[in-house]
Amino acid sequence: MGSGLTRRKHEGTLTAKVKGLENLAISLQQKVDELESEKTQLASRVKSLENMVPDAVDAVAMRLRLEELTRNGFGESPAHRAGPMHFSVLQYNILAGYLGDNCMPWFLYGAKISPALRKDVLALYGARGADGRVLNPGWPRYVSGGAFVAIAAVSNSEDLNGGIVVKTRSPHALHNGDQIRLSGLPKGVVEPFVHAAWVVDDVTIELPLVCTVETEPRTEDLSEAVIVREDGLLPSEAIAAVESRNAVFSWASRRQRILETVLKHRADILSLVELDDYEGFFKGELSAKGYDSVYRKRPREVSRDGCGIFWRRSQFKLKAYEGLEFDDGRDAKQRVVKDRTCVIALLQSVQETGPPLVVISTHLARNPEDSAMTKLRARQLAQLVHALTQFCDAQHVPQSSPVVLMGDFNAQHFGEIRGIARAVFQVHGKPAHSFLWNAVDVPSGFTSGTDCRKVRIDIVMYQPTLLQLIDVSTLPDLSLTGPIPNLEHPSDHLPVRCEFQIKGDHKRLRHVAKNWLDCIAGKMRLVPLSDDELLEAFNLFDRSNSGWVSPADLEECLADLDFDVSDGFVERVFGLGSLQSGGAGLTEDGFVEAYKSCLTHHRLRCQDDLERAFRFFDVNSNGELTLEELKRSLQEVSPIEYDFNSLEQLMARGGGKLTCAEFCDAIARLSIGGGESYRRKLNLVCRSPVPGVLTRRSSA
Repeated sequence: MGSGLTRRKHEGTLTAKVKGLENLAISLQQKVDELESEKTQLASRVKSLENMVPDAVDAVAMRLRLEELTRNGFGESPAHRAGPMHFSVLQYNILAGYLGDNCMPWFLYGAKISPALRKDVLALYGARGADGRVLNPGWPRYVSGGAFVAIAAVSNSEDLNGGIVVKTRSPHALHNGDQIRLSGLPKGVVEPFVHAAWVVDDVTIELPLVCTVETEPRTEDLSEAVIVREDGLLPSEAIAAVESRNAVFSWASRRQRILETVLKHRADILSLVELDDYEGFFKGELSAKGYDSVYRKRPREVSRDGCGIFWRRSQFKLKAYEGLEFDDGRDAKQRVVKDRTCVIALLQSVQETGPPLVVISTHLARNPEDSAMTKLRARQLAQLVHALTQFCDAQHVPQSSPVVLMGDFNAQHFGEIRGIARAVFQVHGKPAHSFLWNAVDVPSGFTSGTDCRKVRIDIVMYQPTLLQLIDVSTLPDLSLTGPIPNLEHPSDHLPVRCEFQIKGDHKRLRHVAKNWLDCIAGKMRLVPLSDDELLEAFNLFDRSNSGWVSPADLEECLADLDFDVSDGFVERVFGLGSLQSGGAGLTEDGFVEAYKSCLTHHRLRCQDDLERAFRFFDVNSNGELTLEELKRSLQEVSPIEYDFNSLEQLMARGGGKLTCAEFCDAIARLSIGGGESYRRKLNLVCRSPVPGVLTRRSSA
């Protein structure tokens, strides 16, 4: 009995200890929960402080700038509150959320895809039936099998033994030994499956029963068929590898990393292209960080992205903006095809000092590796220049206002489409903004890198006569980063950041004057001066405002500009152009004549652009450009109607044909000072200049 009491007493003690331990565990868990809650609150607070830092830095920088201006006595009037304006820009193709998927044929990271296999994949991905229906919708259909349209016919030749001739529209889709299934074939063809030993010659594919293709099937025997691959392009392990790499493409996390990347660069003006989720995310998030914005969606209903321009509201305010949908021509049913867009914004500094700034954001036609798309991109750029000219006309923007063009040009050679656009306007004589001729692109490294390409296709273009390039961000080496996007880079493009300073009037005029002297002295390649810039240069050289430039005026300017010249330079200048009556000085007409006589296409910075444009127009690549070649190309790329009588007169000067040098020289001369006198020599029609451009005054 005693032992039983002892046992019960011991059990009671153990029960009490267990209960105590349970209470202690509950207490510890509550403490852990409290610590986790505090940790979450602290993390949220840290994130909030991190987000406040850029705004706080901006506020401090603005306050310090205002204090500096006040100390220096620039508080009297708005015109003297700041010196030449500095600003920074960022161009970034963010890879739209709906396009960012590793299962898209242009990615497929994780699978080893050769260039030949990539062509096959793209062929099956893009295959459509006669009704326009996508034949291989969705992943992994187009890599695990796949269908494409072909033209098939039963041969009537006894030699062909009743075989089938198949012509496919997708030449890369089939290879020797591929197993296929045929459907929709002509009557009499009963074999549902064929294991084929294919012979592929461009677009003609022969089934095993066909021994030769010397005899073409009759037209009435042709019918459309669908060929279905039974074996896949990628094995199951490659498909699994692709799917395992898709997490880095997740839009939920990627859009936040894109936002962080944009804010990290602290740019004053942003151009974001391939931009979707504008209303739902980027507009609000960037507005909270001090940016206002405008946006233009692509016109196709299925394309959910577009182009956006964002600017710091503390530095700029919007005066006007306009969107443009590019006209890409007509389809088979003569319907207008529109796919790409751009947006133009006119920004003014909040202090209203200095000229307004024109900013353009665009995204041109895809596939930079496809030279056939050059024609479409050139057509789009020509429309952009036309829209810029009309926009600046309507808004009364002076030519002294800088233009910055940013975007994804999708072109391996920016100069080629620039040269084509320049030729489009210069041959016609249609007014075009001076940006067409005096813009250059900011140097950068490769801006996009995937498994199948490493290219420089993102661009920032500016006018060196109006803007000074202060800095360009260094881009990461894509050969070291591997294909992007990845955990570090949230897009398949890299952002390009630049800093500019708007040139003050005196600095800009000195640049124009040195351009004139460089041309005469033959020192360097140049951006051609516009009509108003030639007038400004003449006025700067005419020190005494006499209506002509005397030898003393010229020598004074040479000394002021610290411009070194050889002996006899002044005498040579006065032998190049018309002199004032009595020979006392160089008239304005003579001043322009001297410039024109020295500026051939060999002296232009855009010489390579024009030579590439010539090769584009020279369809048969024989080194000579005929009227028919030029007509056909201009009709395909020009957004404006042509007077082909004028074009014939231009071509007649070369005997009906133009060599590359003759073509480039003609276009170059048409660019100088508006090209009015050269057009008069050619009897070309020249429209009135763009409003806002200074007209040349009468010479004394």
